[in-house]
Amino acid sequence: MEISKELINVNNIFKNSAIETMITTEIGKDNKTIKFDTNELGLLFLENCDLINMCDKYCIDKHNISSLLLKKLLSINPEIKKYIPIKILDELLIDYIDEHNNTYLMQKIINKDNNIIEFINKNEEKCNPEHINNNCNTALLLACNNNLEHVAILLIEKFGELCKPEYIDNDGYTALIWACKNKLEKVAILLIEKFGDLCNPECKTNNTALKLANQNNLINVEKLLIEKFKT
Repeated sequence: MEISKELINVNNIFKNSAIETMITTEIGKDNKTIKFDTNELGLLFLENCDLINMCDKYCIDKHNISSLLLKKLLSINPEIKKYIPIKILDELLIDYIDEHNNTYLMQKIINKDNNIIEFINKNEEKCNPEHINNNCNTALLLACNNNLEHVAILLIEKFGELCKPEYIDNDGYTALIWACKNKLEKVAILLIEKFGDLCNPECKTNNTALKLANQNNLINVEKLLIEKFKT
């Protein structure tokens, strides 16, 4: 079987890392123990035929072992994500929490992946919009912070209060504050109309939503804030 350039790159990462550790995995009907040399994990992970044969041999589920292997790979060297097709990552890392306590959805938002909308629509029940990372961010806060207007709108419309619109991050900002700061007018209006007081128009900093809306010439947002909150 011809080995793709991506597979070669993945394997070289581990060879260059000089990692000789053996990884033991106990999984499957018979609780088998399988050992992998980390230098070969990249090839084992994506070489579909070998993976199927291995799973058949040890009576283990292909999806489970693939997911486990990928998480092990990422814990050794996160750079391999660059070389793995996004569809494979989405399928196998859907429940993956990274070292900063980001859900996989949060990681996609931080990386500004181009298929976030599709991912949310396809995996609504596993998005965990209420999750909070180590920097006190939610998926909604990250979407507003990263100027991902369509993602923020979808999160609000699909998950409502589960998005925690009232939550304040380590910068002292709410989703509404970020929306006003980044000129996300549609997001700001939706937050105000849908959540009212819950969207917390003021925060711990001097930058209130009204002040930022005024500075950024968000006239409709400014009017709505005055009308709704009498500020």
